[in-house]
Amino acid sequence: SDEEDNVNLLKTYVPDMWNLLVQYMESSEEGSRKIVAACLGKLMLIDHETCLPKLLSFITSPNPHVRSTVVTAVKYTVKEEPQTIDPMLRQYIGQFFSLLKDEDVHVRRMALVTLNSTAHNKPLLIRDHMDSIP
Repeated sequence: SDEEDNVNLLKTYVPDMWNLLVQYMESSEEGSRKIVAACLGKLMLIDHETCLPKLLSFITSPNPHVRSTVVTAVKYTVKEEPQTIDPMLRQYIGQFFSLLKDEDVHVRRMALVTLNSTAHNKPLLIRDHMDSIP
């Protein structure tokens, strides 16, 4: 289909876009980080097999701006309608919610916003992780 062709064409640009975006995850400007998070979330919808593991690697960053951007990006992947990322996200979403116990209050707040959004839009993603959510 034309849509599938467009997605496959766009996938070829995902690595370059990803590399540009992650450079701004440490920005002191919250507005910039929100835009980066939204874009990373959209890239994960296009190529979750590549992007989701990369995003996971940032949850242990020493920089709280990076950790808050990471958990915010997850929020942008959770849509009410079924997405191809859902099975993989369901498997790993508990790791993102470990940020609910982060030392930084802003990271905890963004993790809570993402948890709330996920619980509202797609509760099945978090059902298996309820015991591990603090």
